[in-house]
Amino acid sequence: MKKTFTISFFLLIVAFTYGQNEFFNSYKYNNSSSSQSMFIFYKPDCPYCLQMETSIANDVIFQNQIIKNYNVQFVNISTNEGKTIALKYNITAVPTIIKLNSNSDAIQILKGFGTVSRVAKFLNLEYLNSNFINAKNSLFICGNGIISGSETCDDGNTTSNDGCNSTCNVETGYICVGTPSNCSSICGDGIIVTPEQCDDGNLTNGDGCNSSCIIEGGTICGNGIISGSETCDDGNTTSNDGCNSTCNVETGYICVGSPSNCTSICGDGIIVTPEQCDDGNLTNGDGCNSTCIIEGSVICGNGIVESGEQCDDANSSNDDSCINTCQFAQCGDGYVRVGIEQCDDGNSDNGDECNNTCTLTLGISENFYYTFLTIYPNPFSNFLNISLNLIEKSNIEFTIIDINGRIIQSVKKENQLFGELNSVINLNSKLSTGIYILKIQITNSSGTFIESKKIIKL
Repeated sequence: MKKTFTISFFLLIVAFTYGQNEFFNSYKYNNSSSSQSMFIFYKPDCPYCLQMETSIANDVIFQNQIIKNYNVQFVNISTNEGKTIALKYNITAVPTIIKLNSNSDAIQILKGFGTVSRVAKFLNLEYLNSNFINAKNSLFICGNGIISGSETCDDGNTTSNDGCNSTCNVETGYICVGTPSNCSSICGDGIIVTPEQCDDGNLTNGDGCNSSCIIEGGTICGNGIISGSETCDDGNTTSNDGCNSTCNVETGYICVGSPSNCTSICGDGIIVTPEQCDDGNLTNGDGCNSTCIIEGSVICGNGIVESGEQCDDANSSNDDSCINTCQFAQCGDGYVRVGIEQCDDGNSDNGDECNNTCTLTLGISENFYYTFLTIYPNPFSNFLNISLNLIEKSNIEFTIIDINGRIIQSVKKENQLFGELNSVINLNSKLSTGIYILKIQITNSSGTFIESKKIIKL
């Protein structure tokens, strides 16, 4: 009795909620004998709701299938009644479809629209559309970044000599992993391929070809490997960063490691970046302290964490993890951290459009640019796999950001078709152990959506 009353009560509220709105006018409450009901949560100004309306309105056969099998009701979350129902089912974005059966307690929820076929699958209705089939078939084409059929790799292009050839097969001398394929040469197999300078069939140093397949004695400044007459190599040919354009340590710096990590020598009497002063000693209280900072002066934005500062990322931006007062950004400070917070209204209140975790709430978050996001493994060691389903053709950018807001690596994928997208990011040599942010930016015909996830490097 209780279950029947609950469903009947909400059917009445939904009917009232529908009111005079013409959204999906052809689906006004019908008298289907089915025990299944379908609630469609929407807003009049929701672009994805309009997309769903237009797509289904153009498919009469699918409309009839819905009417035959479901009692269709609409919930406008712009109204108080609609919000009541939305809160009942924890609906935070539109469009959302709820499927329920009056003979059981089973409730299923589909967030977003995507395609008619996606809705049909959710509703357990048969749907075959030539456009969908053609698009699906296009997923099995060499160069689309998805390994299928007889392919042994697919790196998203049909270019040979990059590890995965024009027919999507792994080329001799390479190994390819992931989808899209990430191909790298096999040093030590005796086959010289790009970017190897040599390959003598082993990984022994001192025999003319080192363990990285670089010719020993051949000096290339800027490759991150110290060789020949180089005293440093920081992976670039820029001067004034400690290792100059000819890969020699600059006066006032010390460089260690390969690639070289160069730091200024405080106390040597030579002022170099990022020192503010250098009086030739490491004594405090003489105007220039032991870290070569002018005593009595705190400069926010100089990249040096000084007294009273929690952080200093060398900029005056308020949309990263360190705001322009050199304090750590936090939810409720009124500044939206790009890629981390969806909103920040300057308070910690719930019940408004931006909650106390700086997440957009009911009626605001309509950003269904993708579904089924999976990031694995997390924590990870060398490779990070990202899998998601695109709702429409999109441009994607994956960005790895450290806790100080610095960009470590960015990977762009343009003109990706709707459907499943798999990407592998190789972070073996770029990250040290710690916590990072993975920012996912998706741009399509509706605009740009940004999602951020915490990842951990082992």
